[in-house]
Amino acid sequence: MIRILLLFVLGYVAWRALKGMITPGGQAGAGGDESASPAMDADMVQDPRCGVYVTREEAVRAEIDGRQVFFCSRKCKEDYIAGRKAGR
Repeated sequence: MIRILLLFVLGYVAWRALKGMITPGGQAGAGGDESASPAMDADMVQDPRCGVYVTREEAVRAEIDGRQVFFCSRKCKEDYIAGRKAGR
């Protein structure tokens, strides 16, 4: 009985591995799960403090010297502004 169960598990693992190699990008299904990752055409912006890219919609915004600046988090925004004040 254990041998049959072990063969079934090994067969399933092999099937998943082959399916991952056959489908484009290793995604299951015809179009993949679009909710799993942001759209490739999403407008990305870079945090000037840490360099992380985030979507424009998710970014924390601040107006600095009359221009819109985008951050990955409030912490990066606060550190960036504190660093600018210390540099003056």
